Formats: sequence, C-alpha cells, structure tokens
Amino acid sequence: MLLIGVCFGIGLLSKTGVGAWLHRWVGKGLAKFAPGYSTIRDIVVQFIGGSEETSILSGQVALVRLYRDSELLVTAIVTAQHKHGYTVFVPTAPVPTSGMVYHLPPASVKLLPDVSVEQAMKTVIACGAGSQAIIETASN
Repeated sequence: MLLIGVCFGIGLLSKTGVGAWLHRWVGKGLAKFAPGYSTIRDIVVQFIGGSEETSILSGQVALVRLYRDSELLVTAIVTAQHKHGYTVFVPTAPVPTSGMVYHLPPASVKLLPDVSVEQAMKTVIACGAGSQAIIETASN
C-alpha cells in the first residue's frame, strides 16, 4: 500500500508546474549519466502515446504484402501515408517494440479500419494467437 501511495503521490506531483519542471530536470540528468535513457524514453513515448501525432497507437492496422508475387501477408501499423504509398511498421513477436519499417506502394497495403492497434499488438505479443479476427476482417 505504501508503494502504491508513493506512486500515486508522484503522479499527482508531476501534474503540477513544479512537478513538470522537476520531471524535466531529472530527465536531463538521467540523459547525461545513463546511456540509452533518451532512446528508451522515446520508444516508450512512441508506444504509449505522448501526443496524437507521434504515437504509434494513433496509427492504422493493415495487412501488407511484402513481396509482389507472394501470398505472404504480415500485420503492420501504418505510420505515414505519402505520395508513393505508405510507410508501415511491422512489429516482431513477442516483443512488439522491435520490428522493421517498410515503404510500400498502395497496392501492397490493405487497411483494416475495424481493427485497433491494441488488438493487433495483442496478437503480436501472443505470437499470432487471436489473429483470426484480423484475417476475417480483411476478407470482408
């Protein structure tokens, strides 16, 4: 209970002006002395969502065909759309924070507006278990 209380208190403090300043100050200090801190912080913010523009959770799920003449489809998160098609992130199982980024033409990407990023990430973490819903959505 004490640990929960301390965490709750720190969370409340961080919402104040003094707490926000203290958070930035500690973050800068950690970035100087802990190698990789900034990179890890940026990855966590990307996945949990620091802002709507930079969060992977605001992306759209898609099934993508990586090879032109292949039947292989992979679950991907669309991170950008541009004049040449899409940029997608294909997470690896069971740790979705690693993966590959691909730049694909529109013909290789099937958007799945009815599937949330959270649903897709759950199937990645479960090494594909539960993918039936994604596949069925794609075939409709």
